[in-house]
Amino acid sequence: MTAEHVRHSSWFLGGPSRGDARDGWIDVVPMHFSEVPALLRRGDLGCDVLFALAAPMDEHGYFSLGLSPAYTMAALEKARTVVLEVNSNAPFSAGDCHVHVSQVSALVEDDRPLVG
Repeated sequence: MTAEHVRHSSWFLGGPSRGDARDGWIDVVPMHFSEVPALLRRGDLGCDVLFALAAPMDEHGYFSLGLSPAYTMAALEKARTVVLEVNSNAPFSAGDCHVHVSQVSALVEDDRPLVG
């Protein structure tokens, strides 16, 4: 069983995870969404590995993390390993959402339609 090998810590509890939390293999750490970047930057929340969806790299070597990177950029600052799923359907957007190829540990390419 997965619970014997993986511990899931959830910052938000939604419909898909309520049953697992009730069964005891998801630890719920309640917080406001807006607090997450500061908690990551201070080291109160750890992030060793970051997995994120990204648009394909531009001519300058940057990937875009999309329209809502939320706390992902703060996690990127702390992560020792960064894995990007590069999807040709993801939009390349402006703003504080760019990751240089030199910051990336591994890439996985995908072209499946994005779920919206």
